[in-house]
Amino acid sequence: MYFYDSNYKLVRVPITDKISHPLNSHRVYKTADGRCLKRFRVFPWQEPDLEFEQRLQDLELKHFFQIQEYLFNKSGNYRAFLMPFYRSCTKDILTRSSDYLTDNFSEIFDSFDKLSLASIEARDANLENTIFTEQDIILIDTERYCNVPMNERESVKSINYDEASWLLFSALIKGTKNHSDLSDTDFYKWFREQDGHDVCSELTKYKYPIDYMRKVKQKIK
Repeated sequence: MYFYDSNYKLVRVPITDKISHPLNSHRVYKTADGRCLKRFRVFPWQEPDLEFEQRLQDLELKHFFQIQEYLFNKSGNYRAFLMPFYRSCTKDILTRSSDYLTDNFSEIFDSFDKLSLASIEARDANLENTIFTEQDIILIDTERYCNVPMNERESVKSINYDEASWLLFSALIKGTKNHSDLSDTDFYKWFREQDGHDVCSELTKYKYPIDYMRKVKQKIK
């Protein structure tokens, strides 16, 4: 694929694999040099927001993907970017050390607080937009994040906190699918009433998250 860099220099990006290309969405490819290319599918009513994307990157949020190069078409319109390739780990989230979740999410909560201070609302921060690597949890796909008025900062802080909390809860709930003794339990309803920081604190008491989830199941029987 061919693009132009910020200096209007022609750039060839050799592609090796398609990583994701769902209908009506953006396309993600693995490049020959081991990185990722995200190419936007542009609609007439919505152009990719380069200024907002740069603002997010300037915040240097921990556990968020890093853009290495912005790419443009011949007309100078923002059309793609290059980022590192984050390799997913296939280990069961509930049988990994609890430190993996607590260490990562303590910093993820800090990053969401930073978004709130910048008057940015996080949207669509779900498991589909999250990569669990061997050491880190990386959030990707921030195209739906948006600026909010300064006078709405407090409400945005609550929204962002809930978004980060539910990301943690979703990881725990999804992990139960690998364990028959945890199936058919209404974890969703129980977690709706929980606080993200409190759950992180509780997890530190257990060596593995699966032990915490078994204790939760006892509470909600």
